[in-house]
Amino acid sequence: MAAGKRKSRTSNVLPKKEVSPEAVPPLPLLAASTRALAVPEILTSVLGLSKKEDLACAALTCRKWSPVALDHLWKELDSIAPLLVLVQPLR
Repeated sequence: MAAGKRKSRTSNVLPKKEVSPEAVPPLPLLAASTRALAVPEILTSVLGLSKKEDLACAALTCRKWSPVALDHLWKELDSIAPLLVLVQPLR
């Protein structure tokens, strides 16, 4: 390039077009449900309605779900046996 001539960076840029909201496709439902379950209050409500077997699976699903699912799982125990299994190695 010659010393006095500089290439313009904007020469290759296309002009912006206005896009109407109707032309933009809606976000997939999966993205909305994923964002909703990232909210701790919603996750707590959903897992509060789950069975114990489902709570055990939810605790293994991801790091965000684990503490919430484990809180619900250990909230009520049918017997004292699970606690005794945890204490047994201390003998």
